[in-house]
Amino acid sequence: MKRAYTINENLTGYAGTSTVPTNWNMTGSGSSYGFRGTAASTGTSGGWYGSDNMSFLGSSNASNGRATWKLQNNTGGSLVGFDLSFVGRMWKTGTASPVVRVYYLVSSSSTFPDANETGWTEITSLAFSDSTANVSTGATRTANGVSATIANGSYLYLRWLHPG
Repeated sequence: MKRAYTINENLTGYAGTSTVPTNWNMTGSGSSYGFRGTAASTGTSGGWYGSDNMSFLGSSNASNGRATWKLQNNTGGSLVGFDLSFVGRMWKTGTASPVVRVYYLVSSSSTFPDANETGWTEITSLAFSDSTANVSTGATRTANGVSATIANGSYLYLRWLHPG
């Protein structure tokens, strides 16, 4: 018998501060990848923004924005796959055309993986860039039937990587 468990994440109230939503970790590289407040579509400094969303603005001194979501399997049994759907938006100025990529990692550790952790698997169908249809207003990205064995008590980490 196949069971479905639904988890919805709502970023309402996230204001682009270092107080990130529960079960999230946001990091980056460079001298100024910090937290920049709520000017998600008008900000000019590289780093993390929010206004009921989670946004990263790449720049010459802010790159490799990594938003990682931690989920724990507490179902009492192993899970053998998952579906993931989200709305991606991208605003762009200049000529750079970064591609946001989505990865997952299964781990028995509750500690967020660092930037160099190995074992991540890309979900290629979820990648998006400024050339993705409707991405400036919101493009729904969906992957169904991602194959991954997640033992009871283990963690599924989902990571969005914006190269900047």
